[in-house]
Amino acid sequence: MYSVYGPLKILSCEAALHSGFGPTVAGLLAAPLVKRRVKIFSNENLMPEIDPSEDLEGCDVYILQQQVSPLSQQMIELLLFIDAAKTTCKAARVTVVLPYYFYARTDRTDGRKISAAAALWSKLYQRAGADRILTMDPHTNTIEAQSRIPLDALHATVYLLAKVLGEIGKEGKVVVATDQGSAKYSGVYADYFNLPLAVIDKRRTDDSEKPKMVGILGEVNGLTAIFCDDETLSGNTLIDAAEMVKSRGAKTAIAVVSHGFLSLGVNKIEDSKLDRLVITDTVPIIEEKITKKIQVVTIAQMFADAIRKMHGSRTSTESIT
Repeated sequence: MYSVYGPLKILSCEAALHSGFGPTVAGLLAAPLVKRRVKIFSNENLMPEIDPSEDLEGCDVYILQQQVSPLSQQMIELLLFIDAAKTTCKAARVTVVLPYYFYARTDRTDGRKISAAAALWSKLYQRAGADRILTMDPHTNTIEAQSRIPLDALHATVYLLAKVLGEIGKEGKVVVATDQGSAKYSGVYADYFNLPLAVIDKRRTDDSEKPKMVGILGEVNGLTAIFCDDETLSGNTLIDAAEMVKSRGAKTAIAVVSHGFLSLGVNKIEDSKLDRLVITDTVPIIEEKITKKIQVVTIAQMFADAIRKMHGSRTSTESIT
């Protein structure tokens, strides 16, 4: 494919390589992976190195990285590969591909004496030499607004919800927001699929700081309730929401979530009233965490299609979403 930025090159960092995400995307694009290695010294310093046989000068380079532990190591590796590709190898353009945007939940200070880390990392990507960022469902629109370089955000929720509704049909379904704060987010998808919307009423009922689910605004009795969210860590909110809608007569409770960390919640989900959790593989999932209630949908094709479109664009500011 012709590109004003030169030949297409895919460089997969360690996490994206071992999860299979990088090789899968490269395969869908019929593009060989850039040969590279990462050396870790005894003092924990990293030396990411692009193989001497690789010629990236004047090329359109896409560097893929995913979030695994230790996160700090993955982030430093990414920055060093960006710098190596742009500064040392003289790539024409470098695009950072982050299925999950690191530190997405720390996008503002809220008056506290902390760093707005999401904005900081955008600056670091730019300073390292990145020209553009491709990600999926960042936590807020603030991240895109704060980015110093063009940021394109793909959206998994429509894709996941369409997949679920294609299997079970639209009749008798209702989109349920897990609290008033997510009503706008959930309402977008309810409108898109022409489904009714219900909202769980969440408020503080005692002196504790944690608000409780006390009711539902809207009808769920006899219906299949579908929760939409961008991210889940423990699954507690979805578990509580499933308990609430089932107590009000819902037949089934399904959740579609873009980023499923499932750090602590696999057994709780399996034992809960949540019937099904559909997530993507933006965050690598350990196979042992995939149970009968948890379905993982790959989004490699979405990223491959986006990269193909970006590679064919004439400017770094031309939107691909």
